[in-house]
Amino acid sequence: MFRVSAVLPIICWIWSSWSFSADAFPTIEPQRCRPTSDYRPGSDGYCLSNTSKRSLSVENSRTLSSLSMQKQIMPSGESYSTLTLLEHMHLLTPNVHHSDTSNDDGNFIDLFVKTMGFGLDPKSVKSIDKDSGVVFVNCGASQLHLNDDSSYCQKMEKLQKDMQQTESDNNLPAYEIGLRYTNLSLLKENLSKAGNLCTYKTIDEGSDRETIRVTDTYGRVFVARKSKNAEDANLDEPSISSICQQKVIHNNVEDTEQYGSVLVERYGVASQPICQGIDYIEFFVPVHKDDDGKTVEKIARFYDFFFDATTTVAFDGTSHIAIIGFGKIDENGRAEQSMLFRERLCDNPPKAGGVVNDNDVGTGHHIAIYVGSNDEDFEVAATNCMDGGILWVNTLFEDRVLDVDSAMKIKQFRFKDIIDIETGDVLYALEHEIRSVSHDLFPGTQ
Repeated sequence: MFRVSAVLPIICWIWSSWSFSADAFPTIEPQRCRPTSDYRPGSDGYCLSNTSKRSLSVENSRTLSSLSMQKQIMPSGESYSTLTLLEHMHLLTPNVHHSDTSNDDGNFIDLFVKTMGFGLDPKSVKSIDKDSGVVFVNCGASQLHLNDDSSYCQKMEKLQKDMQQTESDNNLPAYEIGLRYTNLSLLKENLSKAGNLCTYKTIDEGSDRETIRVTDTYGRVFVARKSKNAEDANLDEPSISSICQQKVIHNNVEDTEQYGSVLVERYGVASQPICQGIDYIEFFVPVHKDDDGKTVEKIARFYDFFFDATTTVAFDGTSHIAIIGFGKIDENGRAEQSMLFRERLCDNPPKAGGVVNDNDVGTGHHIAIYVGSNDEDFEVAATNCMDGGILWVNTLFEDRVLDVDSAMKIKQFRFKDIIDIETGDVLYALEHEIRSVSHDLFPGTQ
């Protein structure tokens, strides 16, 4: 049984303490955050109603960990969410290595690295050399995976067309990705030269921070905002992004010798990428127009129940939003990273799951999350998900995890369905790749 307790954030409503088990979850209406004057997602936007890290201790697990003195890899405590890092998003990109426009505008590697200011991961070199395969583009502690697998892409394209024919209300993007930048002027200069690979516009959100909305040729939306000036580093409670960085290829002698002058001159960065990280990923959840916030409240409970995550539900005057906090949570309840689920009201919402969804290969896009501060935390999360019956295998990937032992062996597991924990009904389909911070690819240990 978990014991959940709230602390007193400065500008947000208070949650009272409660306890629950897998068999009986109390009926609780999550308190809504008070809007700030700068009310938007990202590093200075939505605040959370509970700023404590709800500890994933072995007492919460039905099977105690054999690693009782596990070394703590990442910081933990009341200033951190149990969801440590929103590390990557996997995007199907059929023409990642080739331009899909009539003009010579480059390819999608050029779009993300040369135009949008990501760095090229060294793991991408083999794919680039053979002109096919997954390309990894990095920003701070996070990255995007651009996958051109033909069978995967073709299957999801067919499912998308079938859904569009039957679901009239499902014609908007499924998500948008919020990015953090050091220099928006340079980004705009790059975008002006991007040709037909994307479109962009500056949008006014009523603040002094400029925002640029970029849409690529697949209709995917990326929202760029400039980072605020960094405050003095807190060595006792560092941010996750300050201690986790993905590797990128630099335009220097060492990388030229290792990867070749052609690749380094085209994709190597002089110092650091201007894109510093993923602030948030926002998913749009189709619901019936009479839903009035019920679905996102259930989504917030899902992450609270299975991961002890720091969550809240907000209403911004237009939509109800479930906010799932990642990394360090500041004294005002603002998370270092956020995953948002925004209700999109429909007269005829799609079937359960809300998006294109296949039992074998999922939704095409997926997210990767690192949990907790050590393997004990990861084991508790895996146990909770196994007991809840939500573990799932994507047949296109090598990992096959349906029990805790397998999860502990390879340090990761997957699930696809976000469910109503009282009824088991699917609220939204989104493939999750959940990893331990001791995973070989964790950017804090590279």
